[in-house]
Amino acid sequence: SSSFTIFRLILWAKSVTGATEIRLRFNSDSGANQYDTGYHVADGGTHAFGFTASGGISYGVLGRISSGRYTILSVNIGEIDAGDYKVWNAISGTRAGVDQFAGEWFNTIDKISSITIFTNAGTFGANCKFILEGCRK
Repeated sequence: SSSFTIFRLILWAKSVTGATEIRLRFNSDSGANQYDTGYHVADGGTHAFGFTASGGISYGVLGRISSGRYTILSVNIGEIDAGDYKVWNAISGTRAGVDQFAGEWFNTIDKISSITIFTNAGTFGANCKFILEGCRK
């Protein structure tokens, strides 16, 4: 990734086991205090806002998927320099609602060399699609 400054990740996914969070981890970094995430979730007429402070968080949150229908999730990841925090914003939606998440990875030493996408519980359903694009300097 040494010549990329922006990544875009697109997921078309559903869960096998019900509603679940989509999480990410950069460079297999699961150390405490490495990530934070803010969010706005809108389900029908209900809105929820929140923030996960950097207190033992070992992953970033991108959004949610369910088992009932596929969710489209678009994530933009910015990495300007190895000396900067890496930031992301994500938006996802289904007929049931829209999620907006944003966060940062506090590593200022390493450039992104890998991105791991996983769920907090359960597994991805059949025929899920993952696309990763990069933009060079």
